[in-house]
Amino acid sequence: ALRATCPDERSARELAPYLAELNVTESWADHDRGERETYAEEGIWTTPADKDVRAGSGTLADLMSAGMIVTVAGNLAERDERLAGLEEPTCLEEEIPLYHRPGSGDEEGGLAKKEMPVKERDHAIDALRYVVHSRAGARSLRVYA
Repeated sequence: ALRATCPDERSARELAPYLAELNVTESWADHDRGERETYAEEGIWTTPADKDVRAGSGTLADLMSAGMIVTVAGNLAERDERLAGLEEPTCLEEEIPLYHRPGSGDEEGGLAKKEMPVKERDHAIDALRYVVHSRAGARSLRVYA
C-alpha cells in the first residue's frame, strides 16, 4: 500500500526507482484518481485499495489471530527522524500498541463510532489493512526481498 503523497510529477519520479528496488509486484493506493494517474504517468501502477475500515480491521484481526501475519521486532529499513522528533510512531511495530477503539466513556456517535478504530497515528496499520483486505479473496500474500 502506497502511503507517500504525490503532489506532483517530480515526487512520483523520485519514488519510482525506490519502488523498483523493492521488487514490487502488486500495489494499492488510498489516493484519489488524480494522484493515481500522476503515479501511472511515471510508471508506478496502483490499484485502488478497499478502504472499508470496519471490514478491513476484521480481516486484519482474523489474520493476526490465526498467526498468518506476524511482525518482526526491530525490522525497520529507515527510521523517519522527523516523526521520531515529534514523538510520533515511525513504524508498524510502534503503532500497534497505540491502535484502539474509543473507550466506553466516548459519548459521541453511539455504538457505530465505538466499533470503529480511532483514526490517529495509524499510517502503517492503514497500509497493512489496505493490503490484506484488498487481497482478502486471494490465496496468498507474498513478500519478496
